[in-house]
Amino acid sequence: MTRTYINLLDGFLADPADPRWSSAAMTRMFNSFDGDSRTKLFKVLKHVDDRLADCSCALTTEQTNFLRDVTLFAYTSGCASSILLSDIDWLLARLQSKSTPQRALIIVLLIPCDKLPLDTRSLLLRLLYGTPGERFLETDVVGSPE
Repeated sequence: MTRTYINLLDGFLADPADPRWSSAAMTRMFNSFDGDSRTKLFKVLKHVDDRLADCSCALTTEQTNFLRDVTLFAYTSGCASSILLSDIDWLLARLQSKSTPQRALIIVLLIPCDKLPLDTRSLLLRLLYGTPGERFLETDVVGSPE
């Protein structure tokens, strides 16, 4: 990942309301990276997760929209249909060690809830219930927040 785009990602994470963040800008950023679509996606996701790891704030609308734009790259590039649980094992492990709504949202945006273990689905629901990321939950699959 180029230093310029690391700086841009870090800039967003410092100020998520910055208007320069758009789907078009995100696509241009991804297209500037070396590697195939999967490599690009997971480089960005790991960097974003590293930066959000110490975030103790609630999931914001800006973060939700940003993470949706990041993961939309997987769908527009065609790699989403081949993403497996093993691809995000690192993120699932991180979720177990420190459960954050930001991590939960990345998982929900990449893997259909019905493909996840029941205990993980329950954790995701608890983390996202009542947040801007709740709209991405498949509640008929996940269950209720109790």
